[in-house]
Amino acid sequence: MTWSETYPFFQMFPRVRPFLFVRWLIGLSFAAGAVYGALFLETGARARSSFSEAERFRRWAMDPAEMNRDLEIDYLKAIEWLAAQKERGEITAGGLRLERDILQARFNMRRAESPAKRAYFSYRDVYRLYSPPETESSRRARLWAPAAKQAWRENVDRRGFPVSSEIYDPEPGETGDRRVVFSTRERFMAMNLVAILQSKGVAADLFDDAPFNGAGRPEYGVTVPSSNFWRAHQELASLLAPDLPAVFQKS
Repeated sequence: MTWSETYPFFQMFPRVRPFLFVRWLIGLSFAAGAVYGALFLETGARARSSFSEAERFRRWAMDPAEMNRDLEIDYLKAIEWLAAQKERGEITAGGLRLERDILQARFNMRRAESPAKRAYFSYRDVYRLYSPPETESSRRARLWAPAAKQAWRENVDRRGFPVSSEIYDPEPGETGDRRVVFSTRERFMAMNLVAILQSKGVAADLFDDAPFNGAGRPEYGVTVPSSNFWRAHQELASLLAPDLPAVFQKS
């Protein structure tokens, strides 16, 4: 049998030579692979950047003095840059005063904002925006993001601010007094972690967000009562990241 008899495509386009068609398919495959590879590298770079940013906020939450030093350095550098612009005639005296006022307001706002809150959102972005594929960073971010959120909650409670629970970006499964302490796309892993926590006396449960996730890939959350959160977090950290110190400390 000829190519045209075997593959009807060539009966529709008789001038297309089989070897040219194969070369076209190979070229298309290489192009698709190159695009996928570029996207993979870009996603990985963004994940690492978000994780590094979260780590900085984590250090600030653990050491407020370091946060104040870093913010002060950033503020003074910005002031020096404005002064240099004024000397070069690139900004008027009135414009300089306005920019300084903006910088001061921004500095005060960043100093007042909870670093644990900023750490939570940066950790969350690692696995929510830049995964799959799952990486070491995304797996650790899944462990640390809930801890950052819990530290943020406790910070707000200490200050006595009347806020809605919606401010904490609640995940499916976080209802009433339940808190997500870890999440994963692997049901088997989530079930094992729930069983381990239960064996240690923690009232852990498995939450499947598939009914809330539409056509997306389901996530499985390990939930615990808020009173057991730090105990559950420490147990999971000893299993999933035993080489790391405590990310957040209970106040």
